[in-house]
Amino acid sequence: MISRRAVTHSSKRSPQIPPPLPRLRRLAVAAGILLASAAPALAGPDPARAGAGDALGDGAESPAAQEPELPPGDPPPAGDLEAPPPVAEKPAAPLPVAGDVKAPVKISATPPQYTLEARIAGIQGTVVMKAVIDKKGDVTDVEVLQGLPYGLTESAVAAVKSWKFEPATLNGEPVDVYYSLTVNFRLEGYTKPSIKAGFAALKEGDYLDAKRVFQHLYREGNGTSQEVVLGLALAARGLEDAERAELNARRLLALIEGSKKLETKHESQAYAILGWAQQRLGHHKLAEPNLRRALALGAAEARLDLAKVLTAQNKFAEALEEVERYVAETGDAEGARALETTIRFCSGEEVEIPEPLEAGGSISVPTKKRGALPPYTAAARKAKIEGTVLLRAIIDRQGKVRDASIISGLPHGLNEQALAAVREWEYWPAMMCGRPVEVYRKLAIMFRLK
Repeated sequence: MISRRAVTHSSKRSPQIPPPLPRLRRLAVAAGILLASAAPALAGPDPARAGAGDALGDGAESPAAQEPELPPGDPPPAGDLEAPPPVAEKPAAPLPVAGDVKAPVKISATPPQYTLEARIAGIQGTVVMKAVIDKKGDVTDVEVLQGLPYGLTESAVAAVKSWKFEPATLNGEPVDVYYSLTVNFRLEGYTKPSIKAGFAALKEGDYLDAKRVFQHLYREGNGTSQEVVLGLALAARGLEDAERAELNARRLLALIEGSKKLETKHESQAYAILGWAQQRLGHHKLAEPNLRRALALGAAEARLDLAKVLTAQNKFAEALEEVERYVAETGDAEGARALETTIRFCSGEEVEIPEPLEAGGSISVPTKKRGALPPYTAAARKAKIEGTVLLRAIIDRQGKVRDASIISGLPHGLNEQALAAVREWEYWPAMMCGRPVEVYRKLAIMFRLK
């Protein structure tokens, strides 16, 4: 019986292919190092062992099959020595201020603004934040640990981001560090809002602050005060909020009617504001009798609004007469000139109108055609900022937005986002007497986190 092994070696063998030189050995040769296992190969084949491969069996490796090593000192084959790829250094993480790390030193610190809402509500306290003071001494990566309402948290964050420090050091070298920052809000020498303060704000033209003062007084139980409701109506008119002005004018008339003490001045102002609001909303037939009632009670400023109502009804001669009476009563020819030109323009006369105009009444309000809302900034989203950016802009005869500016805004880049967005909006232009005109327009953009 012939064994499988014997049969295997009696068959014709395939030629042996020398295995490739292992990488480790090639590198060793390149360095001039002789491995002990390479010595037989360098000496050449042994004549006494020639043909002994047949007796080794399948799978055995003959020493003669090994690739000869290169002699010491010869250069390595091209491509054998490859430099390892460079490892990019990772920026060092911020360190805690401890041990050999010396704390940063504050150089300058802009104080935060105390918001009017917080003052009115009497809010005091501390905003606590964790931030990174970098190697340049700038404040970055602000995280709020403890906040306050009514915009004080946002005010504190905006303030500390402008602060400047001598950077922290480790062994004399500047390093990034984590650092705790606190901002204290204290009301010192501040008295709560009063009716007098509200009317002072109206006189200065600060209608938004006036509105906040009167709203606070209203919520505090002064809703039956004629002065407070009149202040709300006047603030709404100053902010060109016709609907809110109409509402508060009606409230004021209801208070006057139910009062035993007749306030003629308040009544004349109430009818004047009501007529103005109705004229702005396009309710000309409702506005006319209210404006005439205001004039009968001595509110001379109602004449110009009455002239606008008459113009919208194509009663141009009567409108011009009201303008002349206004100038005779007040001496304010400058304030009446623009309206007179508008009336003549609408009557068909060839005159140049003083654009931009105020939309409302005989001038239609421009309607938005297209325009995307602005995105949140990462900083505002992180700080959880919500609110409304109020802008004033001109809508031109082509319906383009230009000369946009901020009336009241929000921090962390939201003002800039709002401005960039509205500049791309398009409108159907305002119309006056059948022709497009440039108008001023207030635009409000709300930012809400979903």
